Amino acid sequence: AIDGRYGIIPDSLVVALAVGGLLQTFLPGQAELLQRGFEAMLFFAAAFLFRAAYRWVRGHDGLGFGDVKFATAGVLWIGIEGVPELLLVAVLSALASLVILKVEGYDLNGKQAISFGPHLAIGLWLTWIAGPLQFGF
Repeated sequence: AIDGRYGIIPDSLVVALAVGGLLQTFLPGQAELLQRGFEAMLFFAAAFLFRAAYRWVRGHDGLGFGDVKFATAGVLWIGIEGVPELLLVAVLSALASLVILKVEGYDLNGKQAISFGPHLAIGLWLTWIAGPLQFGF
């Protein structure tokens, strides 16, 4: 909600999310702490590079650094295998909100900042509750 209203995800909330993710790894049947830490670092590096490449190609930010930190902390909760579902739900949620804004008459353009944090939160929550998608390939 803070990101939606003010366009920022406070570091204190990201740290709280990360600490919660680390603590829940101690629950029975959860991944090991070192594995989740490695997965989070791997995700952070990939997201950071994606953010930098987007800025280099387009000339402006397309993903806030707070979004990168939030999603990285989320990986501590859901593991790297939950990332595709997290991002899919977040993007679909963001698209739905853009459609609603457009229908309500808002003028949208390609450089307008839209808070992605609330959509990441929805994706993280649903992925944590339902578990990662399982494909039978």
